[in-house]
Amino acid sequence: MTSKILLFTLASLLFISSCKETKKEEKTENKDKPKTEFPQDQLQVKVNQLEDSSQAAWKFMIEADDQKIAYTKRLLDEISYTPKYNIIKHAKLVEKCAKLKAKRYDTANFSSEKIDKYDIATDSLLKEVKALVLSTPNVENYPLCSELLNDISALDNDVVMHRVKYDNWAMQFNKILADHNEELKSLGQPYDNLHPKGTFQLVE
Repeated sequence: MTSKILLFTLASLLFISSCKETKKEEKTENKDKPKTEFPQDQLQVKVNQLEDSSQAAWKFMIEADDQKIAYTKRLLDEISYTPKYNIIKHAKLVEKCAKLKAKRYDTANFSSEKIDKYDIATDSLLKEVKALVLSTPNVENYPLCSELLNDISALDNDVVMHRVKYDNWAMQFNKILADHNEELKSLGQPYDNLHPKGTFQLVE
């Protein structure tokens, strides 16, 4: 869990730093100038682009997470082929893996508490699975176990990367909604009923 938090924090800090520099430059260049308004057609295009980009990042994130869970299940299957694995521990981990996806957040149930609980459950499962693999006698005779461990770790990092990308698009979407609320309402459906998107980090 620590490595995931560090990776996500680093990526977030880089993004926030970039945003601050951009805002600083814009403030210097546009000092005393009124806010630039989007023509209606450009506003529609921008909102649609941000919506599509955030949805794509979310989709890739969920696909990476699904694959990570599938590989974890496959790794547990592979362990069951070894002659001296811990049967009781294995059975508990198979059950945990089967129930994991049901605990995951979605766009309709998206909160910091939900995210934290899912991340804790995921990290706990992966650590226990890795410990089971490393403690299984003669596991080196089953090279697929090592390959799957590496693939799972890579997918775990992919999930974090797509979260950062999603937050990038979602925060831009939320800003344009806040800055152009009245203009969007005047466009009618669906622009008059758009809502801010949840993000994976707290944003001031």
